Amino acid sequence: MNDIKPKNINYPPPTGRYKVKILSNCPWKGVSNIRLGISLGGSYPEEDRLFALLEWADARFDNVDILVADSIHRHNIMFERSIDESFALELAMAEGDDWIDRNEAIFSTLKSYKIHRLNELKCHSEFIKLHSDFKALFLDDSTFQTLIKQDIDSMWARRVKYNKLQPEASFDDFFEHSKNYILEELAIMDIFIAMFPGVEAYPGTFLSVLSSPERFSIKGFPKRLIDFPLIEVDFTRNKAFEQQKDFATEIGEFAHE
Repeated sequence: MNDIKPKNINYPPPTGRYKVKILSNCPWKGVSNIRLGISLGGSYPEEDRLFALLEWADARFDNVDILVADSIHRHNIMFERSIDESFALELAMAEGDDWIDRNEAIFSTLKSYKIHRLNELKCHSEFIKLHSDFKALFLDDSTFQTLIKQDIDSMWARRVKYNKLQPEASFDDFFEHSKNYILEELAIMDIFIAMFPGVEAYPGTFLSVLSSPERFSIKGFPKRLIDFPLIEVDFTRNKAFEQQKDFATEIGEFAHE
C-alpha cells in the first residue's frame, strides 16, 4: 500500500450530527476502495451515524462497497423467534430490502458506491468449499474454536447486559446459531475481499477471530483473513454541527423579534 502523508490531504469536515472517531487503524492512505459490512437487526448504525460513516468513507476512498448481510440474519431470527429456517430467511431478506430502501437518501450523497447482497455472494463458486472448510476448522483447530467461543460469549454478555433476551432463551441454542452465523460470515468475507480488495471499516469491536494476533497461529486459515486490513471506528458528537444549529436558531429568533 502506498502511504500518503496526512499533511498532503485536507479532508472536508463532517457535516452531520456525528463524526467518525478512529478506535484502531491500519495503513489505508492511498488505498482506493473501502468495504462496509451491514449487520441487520439493530447492531449497525443508521440515520445520523450511518450518514457520518458513509460521508467519512466517501471523502477518503474512491469506491465504497456496501455488503448487506441479509440471508445470514436468518440465524438471529431463528434464535429470537423460534421459527423454521425457510420462514426466517424470508424475514431476513425483507429486512435487507427495508434497510436499503430507508437509507436510499443517504446513499445518494456518495460519489461512488455499490450495494451488494450477501445472499448473492453465497452463489459464488467458492462458497460451498470455503464454508465446509471453516466448519472443519472449527472442529480441528483449538485456537480457531477458542476465538469464536470468545466472540459468542461477548455477544451473549451484551444481550444480557442490555436485557435483549427472552426469558426462555438458552445459551446452548444461542451458541449454535451464533457459531453457524460466524462460520458462514467468514466464508462470505473471504469471497468479498477477493472480489473487492481494499480495507474494511467497522463500527465498534470486530470479531476476535479476525482481529486477535492469535489468528496467525490458526493452521489453514485463509491468508486474506489473516492479513485483514481493518479500521475500527466509533462516533462522537459533531460540535460544529451543534454550533451551526444553535446559531441558526438564534438567527431565526432574532428575525422574528
